[in-house]
Amino acid sequence: MFVAPQVVSTYVALSQFSQNMGDRDKWLQCEQMAIQKSSLCWFSREGLLATAQLMQALAYTKLCLGHLDFSIKLGFQAHEICRHLKKPALENLVLSVLFRSAFLKKKFDLCVHVLESQWALISQGRDVLGLACFYSACLDLLLYGKGLLCRPFGECLHFIQHCEHSCILNSQSNVMLGVHSSLAMWFAQDSQWNLFEHHFSKARQLVKRTNASLFGSHGFVRFLECHVLVLQKMPEGVFMHTPPETRSQTLKYCEEFFSRCVTCPVYHQWVSELKASIMRYGKRESMSSTNIVRPFDTCLTRIWIEGEFLEENNSFGRNLGIQRFDRVADVKENKDEEEIKDCVC
Repeated sequence: MFVAPQVVSTYVALSQFSQNMGDRDKWLQCEQMAIQKSSLCWFSREGLLATAQLMQALAYTKLCLGHLDFSIKLGFQAHEICRHLKKPALENLVLSVLFRSAFLKKKFDLCVHVLESQWALISQGRDVLGLACFYSACLDLLLYGKGLLCRPFGECLHFIQHCEHSCILNSQSNVMLGVHSSLAMWFAQDSQWNLFEHHFSKARQLVKRTNASLFGSHGFVRFLECHVLVLQKMPEGVFMHTPPETRSQTLKYCEEFFSRCVTCPVYHQWVSELKASIMRYGKRESMSSTNIVRPFDTCLTRIWIEGEFLEENNSFGRNLGIQRFDRVADVKENKDEEEIKDCVC
C-alpha cells in the first residue's frame, strides 16, 4: 500500500516541532513513523522531496544527539537530492545543519566549504533569516575556527546592525541569542567591555524567549560562555547600565539549560565544562586594567582545542584561498585532503 509524500512530510514537521519544544519521546516517535512511511512512499518528484526532508530531519536529529559523523553523512546525501530538485530553501537548511555538525567535529575546512556553498545560495536574495543564520555561523568560525575566515567581521556586524530590528529577526530569538552572544564574545577579545555589555544585555533579554531547538541551545551555550568571560576576565565596575549577575545566578542559568534543552544533548558536556569552570572561578580576584589577560586565554580555549596541536598542510590552505585572521591563536592543524575532497559541497 502506497503512502502519499505529504504523510511523510507531516511526520517530519511534527517531529521537529516536538524537538523544539523539548518533547523527546514525541520527537523520536514521529521521526520513526516518518521513516516507516517513507518506505511506502511512491517514487515521484514529490516523493523524492519528502525523502530529502526526512534525511535533513535525520541529520538534524543525529546532530542533536551527538552522532556527528552520521549527521554529516546524511547531510551530504540530503544536499545532493536538494541540488537535483533545485530546492534552494531546503538546501540552505541542510547546509546549516551540516555546518553545525562539521563545526562541532572541528572540521573547520569543511565548515568553510559549507559556508561558501551557502553564500552562493543566499547572497543575491533577500532571505534575512537565512543571512542571519549564515552570519551567525561565520561568527562561530571567527571565534573558534583556528583563524579561518569566510566573511569579514565588519560585514557580519554591519548586517546585524542594519537588520536586527526587522520584524523577521525580532521574532527569531533563538538565532539572535547566538548572534548577540557571539558579538559580545568578539568584543571581549579586545577588552571593549562597553560593546560587550551592549550585546550581552541584549542576549540576556532574549534567553528567556528561546526554546530547545538546535539554534536555541546553541545560543544558550554562547550566552553561558559570556558569563564565564565575565567571571574570569572582566574587571570590576565595567558595566555601566547592566548590573552583573552573580556566580549563583549564572549557575542557575546552567541548570535552566539542562532542564530546557533536554532534546539537544550534544551540548551537555560542553555546558558541564562551563559549569565546572564557573564554580572554580567563583572566588576570582579583582583585576586591574593593566593585568587583563585576553578573554580567550581561558578555560574556553582549553576545553575547545585541548590536545589538537597538529601540523598544518599549508599548500592545501592556499588552494582553498582561505584567509587567516590574526586575532585568533595560530593553532596548527593537519588537513586530511582526501576527506575534504570527498566532502566538497
